[in-house]
Amino acid sequence: MVFSSQDPLLLDSTRTSNGCANHRVRPGLWPRFDHQWLAFKVDVQDNFLNALGAICKRSELKHCQNTKCLHIAQRVSLAAPQCAWAAFREWAVVAISCQYIMSPTKSEIDNHDPPQVHIASAIGLMNTLLEKHYEDEDPIDGVLLGPGRRSTRLDISEITDVIYWMLTVQTQMDRNTVDYANWPQDYIPPRLLQPSIQRAESRAVELGLCLFRVHTLAFASSRKVAEIPAIIAGVNRRPELVHQDRGHERCTANRCNYMYRDNTGRAHPEHPGSVNSCMFQFFGEIAARLNCVGVWWDAISIPAKRNDAVLRAKAISKMHHNYQNASYTVAHDRYLRKFQWRDGDDTCADDACLAIAFSPWFSRGWTSLELHISDNVVVLFGAADSRFDPSDSRSVVVKPLQDILSKHPALSPRAHRIAALLIEKVWRKRIENISEILAILHPRGTSWPSDVKLIQAHLAGCGDDEDLAMEEDETVFTRRVLGAVGAISRYALLHGFETLAPSGPFSWAPRSISDMPIASSDDFEGEVEGNLDIHTNGSVSGTWHWRYLKYSDTHTGALLLHKPQLLRDRMLTDKQMSYRLEQRLSTIPSYSVLETALQNWRHCALLYPDSGRSELRILVETLGVDDGDDGEKKKNNTSNTQTEVIHKVTK
Repeated sequence: MVFSSQDPLLLDSTRTSNGCANHRVRPGLWPRFDHQWLAFKVDVQDNFLNALGAICKRSELKHCQNTKCLHIAQRVSLAAPQCAWAAFREWAVVAISCQYIMSPTKSEIDNHDPPQVHIASAIGLMNTLLEKHYEDEDPIDGVLLGPGRRSTRLDISEITDVIYWMLTVQTQMDRNTVDYANWPQDYIPPRLLQPSIQRAESRAVELGLCLFRVHTLAFASSRKVAEIPAIIAGVNRRPELVHQDRGHERCTANRCNYMYRDNTGRAHPEHPGSVNSCMFQFFGEIAARLNCVGVWWDAISIPAKRNDAVLRAKAISKMHHNYQNASYTVAHDRYLRKFQWRDGDDTCADDACLAIAFSPWFSRGWTSLELHISDNVVVLFGAADSRFDPSDSRSVVVKPLQDILSKHPALSPRAHRIAALLIEKVWRKRIENISEILAILHPRGTSWPSDVKLIQAHLAGCGDDEDLAMEEDETVFTRRVLGAVGAISRYALLHGFETLAPSGPFSWAPRSISDMPIASSDDFEGEVEGNLDIHTNGSVSGTWHWRYLKYSDTHTGALLLHKPQLLRDRMLTDKQMSYRLEQRLSTIPSYSVLETALQNWRHCALLYPDSGRSELRILVETLGVDDGDDGEKKKNNTSNTQTEVIHKVTK
């Protein structure tokens, strides 16, 4: 199917404004989703964009004049990613708007409300099309073939952003058609993504944003750096989000040169235990507005080190309980205060959420623990059209954090969704696996390694153990924290570092928890068979995709040792590097480990966390198999295979 980029992908509607043009049962609906339908709906030999347009056309969605749909469409259009293929973006906005006002009843994908499922199926086929190109090793491009063999080149990253956004909306509507937890990064060739990422980074520098905070926010998301354009797009419309403090102009993607210095919450430098009287009055008024009769403020509630170092250390070790027992935790710094809250502005909560993620307050390590254990959190923003007056609490607006986060992805920009998911991950009361601790602490670029260890312990639920708090050996600390959490993501095992032991207990774990990769799967429900369970004997158990090694795997270059991303991409300060050397962290095993294993290849297997979409594998030695056939083991296989990790490899 050929058409130009100007050709409409929606049909004209003859229906009046009294009903949704797309909420009707008609012949040709796709009342359930099936991956195999792709071959029947489009010519899979077409260019990617032509096949994508064909899915839109054959879905036979119509322009809708329904008043409710049009009202929602205005908000959806503000949330949808920008895209130069206007007809495709228009199709996406209409599809999501009409689907949003359809029956809100949650149900299985193949039951209830066929028109709503029809839209979900069309969007699901777009993902199936991407998956087919990937599995066929047929890279997608940005060429749209038109009549007369004329072609138009479009920005493929913008188009895939729209597809991804629609897929996340389906998950929120309980219409998920994606059978995995993470969208494979290799679906879109990096060469097609890089130009938009570079443009976004250049724009961030022009705006004065801290590149480090931009990258840490993106890295905590499912799609990593591919989300940077969406984050910068979220900043473009709100000047207050720019980091105006001196020093950020020297920040890079891997290092923040700005030290947290917000004197609004600090003790007087010459009079420990005292603060500015105006700020004391200010926070007292905030407490009164919240119907509270007292304030716990670390600047004056924790003894100064020069007065009593022992008492101060004891107070710090217990201070998280004050946040846990507080009626409210108040988030405040100068950056957040400069952000002006505008009542009646539907976009204000979106921008405010991004402001929190970019704030110095959120970048501190201890803040993550304070937020994690707090029940009720309020954030102070500047009042619209007024300057901050420290003697007048009316110059700020007090907003519950929950009200800022609770937005449907169909109605909020992608940047808000990324920030909200990260904040919710920190605020969530239960830590499901080690990967969540890593995602929470990754943006804390200014924290000392010793502080990070203590915070990890508290998040894991074992921070009150005084012996653990004093533990200097990183390997002992790692064992204790892993055992306390009791679960780990499969992707966290793909670290590539030397392990705690060459074999036996904890032979799968790196020396430091921070050396594990961050695996974020917030956008989709997907094919997740649960976490791996960590047992008291140091072993892990769970289901994997796997296969035995073949003779061809022993050929030179067939399997390569994986070089950890941490060493390639992360710049460390002198203190961090010294600490890692002292603790013997971040070491890579000798290549002889792989060579030795391949000599015994008949007793080895490759484990992979997904259904073959990632090139990373874990090379293991099998110790015994209870039952099951040779070959590929799928998710429904019930065999119990005992293995011992050798190392991470690239296939």
